[in-house]
Amino acid sequence: MAGWKYYRGFADYIARLSYMLRAGRHVAKIALLYPLRQFWGSHVVGKEEEEDRVISDSFDLCASILPRLQRDYDILSEQALSTATVRSGKIAIGEEEYSVLIAPPHALEGDAMDVLREFIRTGGTWILPPVTRGEPEREQVDREIALVCNSMGTEAAQRMTEDIERLWPARQRHYLLHEGSSGAKIFATLAGTADPEGVARGLEGAIADSGAAADVRVRSEEGNPMPDIRYLHRRLDNTHIYFFINTSDRTAIAKIALTETGAVEEWDPETGETRPVNGAQLYEGELHITRMFAPYGSTIFVVDTNRPVQSRPAIACSRTELFTIPDDWDFHIEEPNALPLNRWDLHIRTHGGGSDYTYSASFSCSKVPKKLLLMLDDVEYRSSLMGGMNLVIRVNDREWHRPRFGWYLDRGFKTLNITEAIHQGDNSIGITIRHSAWSGQPHLLNAPAVLLGNFACDPESRTISALPDSITSGSWIPLGLPFFSGTGIYTVRIVLKEIPEGRLIIAADDVRDMVEFEINGHSAAVRLWQPWEADITGLLRIGDNVIRIKVTNSTINFLESHPKESGLMGRVRLLAERGQTID
Repeated sequence: MAGWKYYRGFADYIARLSYMLRAGRHVAKIALLYPLRQFWGSHVVGKEEEEDRVISDSFDLCASILPRLQRDYDILSEQALSTATVRSGKIAIGEEEYSVLIAPPHALEGDAMDVLREFIRTGGTWILPPVTRGEPEREQVDREIALVCNSMGTEAAQRMTEDIERLWPARQRHYLLHEGSSGAKIFATLAGTADPEGVARGLEGAIADSGAAADVRVRSEEGNPMPDIRYLHRRLDNTHIYFFINTSDRTAIAKIALTETGAVEEWDPETGETRPVNGAQLYEGELHITRMFAPYGSTIFVVDTNRPVQSRPAIACSRTELFTIPDDWDFHIEEPNALPLNRWDLHIRTHGGGSDYTYSASFSCSKVPKKLLLMLDDVEYRSSLMGGMNLVIRVNDREWHRPRFGWYLDRGFKTLNITEAIHQGDNSIGITIRHSAWSGQPHLLNAPAVLLGNFACDPESRTISALPDSITSGSWIPLGLPFFSGTGIYTVRIVLKEIPEGRLIIAADDVRDMVEFEINGHSAAVRLWQPWEADITGLLRIGDNVIRIKVTNSTINFLESHPKESGLMGRVRLLAERGQTID
């Protein structure tokens, strides 16, 4: 794994989340039924009928829409529902309680149906998800407008279009089928699975009208919904744990309102640091927090309801770009580059003792590297009383009989140093598998042989050349590294006459796929995902400074010979950050 050396950071992040998100009990008011029995009843093996596709799509739509509405939920099986108890209009399973159930109308029977009846009798809310595919509602309307245009003219169609555009946002996509004296409600969503927008509006309206108040609300600074901000809520005694994550590639400023109030801290799952939340305020009985989320950024808020809200002044941070680092980098790679030899001739010679299978290929060297390895995947020797299977490797005029292999990354990736046999110009490689007639089925090459070394390569002409030692930002592929998986190190030297005031940030515009920032020999941060930046306050000095950007990419380039875009893909900037208290 190219990024194995950074795996600890990822593992620590997952470990912290796993620890926090298993504490206490999950807080969710909505249960979504997984209609497995209904699906089995309609599905025919080997066929995909309209009915089972609708059942599957309806469930998938609800499961994906609810987090966008900032409505947390649990998925229930019919078996779990059949063993539940009902308490005052809530389905209770263990410590979990649900006041809203989303389930198809024909998905339940037996004990599960009895639980549903008691749930409705005592005041619960049942929402019926889409039960037909239908078609996108707007497509239907547009077709009707076209008919109006044909029969009544374009002026009438234009007036109709203007009315629809005015009324469209306010249209209702759910319908109240039943309201009981105990407060029970049954809603239907007025949209098919082919209209995800209509389904989302239907679920949102039905849940809002059910009276199940949201325990979390998230809005933008302008007051608009923020569907890319998702959350998970757990409760441990008097402590409430909220995990928030930005699922988009854009920076987002979120205004968060929590119904649970108390002293609140922010716990960083990436670093493990904890700190009080600046700007937390108690307003109309809710705890309000404003937070900026980096692309794919996440955090945990911990609210202690036994302690009062400790209002702290909000700190507004502003950044100023000091300068852009020159885009002229010294460059080298830590791991060897790879050139798969995926075009071979095969010659089979059969003789009295068995068969010889000889693979032949060629490549060219415009400059012979200091070290060149031949890597073979999944080769073996066999020995037996009456025969065996041997391997002979020939490179130009040099032969190795039963060579002693090293290995690279995995012991199955066997390597042979062939540097002394290589010369400038055209080179030939032959791999002969000598298989005895008494040794069972022959074990032949199952994957292309690969050349490994510090070189650039052209896979079309199968030519290796010198790797440039000075580059600008951009993809590694044009540099001759299409199948390289590992770390490329960018180095630049800058001279500072003074150290800027404030918190200093180094930030890269774009990286594929992870980056480590090193300043004057000190590692400032490893970033496995955005934002591609690090706090370097205290690491710069007056005079000469050495900045290294270590970019590590995916193993897919090497393992699958897939030329995925990799490298430092944009400019690197030095920023100064200053905080200002907001009254």
